[in-house]
Amino acid sequence: MSAGGVTPAKAKVLFDNVNARYGEDHRAYHTLSHVAAMLSHFDTVKHLLDDPVSVELAIWYHDVVYHTQKTCPDRSFYNEKESVDLVKDHLKGAAFDLSVIEGLILSTIPGSKALSNDQAYLQDIDLSIFGQSPKVYQAYVSNVHKEYDFVPRHIRVRSRLPILEAFYKKETIYNTLFFQDKWEEQARANLLSEIQTLRREARNQKRQKPRY
Repeated sequence: MSAGGVTPAKAKVLFDNVNARYGEDHRAYHTLSHVAAMLSHFDTVKHLLDDPVSVELAIWYHDVVYHTQKTCPDRSFYNEKESVDLVKDHLKGAAFDLSVIEGLILSTIPGSKALSNDQAYLQDIDLSIFGQSPKVYQAYVSNVHKEYDFVPRHIRVRSRLPILEAFYKKETIYNTLFFQDKWEEQARANLLSEIQTLRREARNQKRQKPRY
């Protein structure tokens, strides 16, 4: 983060701010560990990217703002847009194309269509967790539930199930051939396993619902 005309001293201030945000108490999955995992996958494909510097910056900043209703109960929020606003403030005057970084960050909104080669790779990298081992995937699921443990379990189940089903119904989960070859099969297995678990839980919740 010391490229693009950003001095080492300013880069340290920016990193400390970003680091503090990813270390917020309400986070369990959307932490620096998620960023580090993404950066490791980025390293394997940066030679295939058109603007690897912008993609790397987008990885650092894509979840830098991460509110939930628990942390902001009295206002609406738009995490990706607020993350864009922050990166624009942090890198104002630096030699980066902030419009490209903005497009990359906004492309990580679930359901967004990739509009460029780099957005396609970034989306795949952001969803890399789907294609990891069942043990790693289960840890991710547990951490996501921790981030929303203030929401009653039955609501979490009803909310998460259609999101997973939408991913599973896609012709391919990953955009790029590189990551399709690497993760597609395992991602489908992981998603199907969780979908089946949530469907069973939803059915059980329905049976247990009291009748009046």
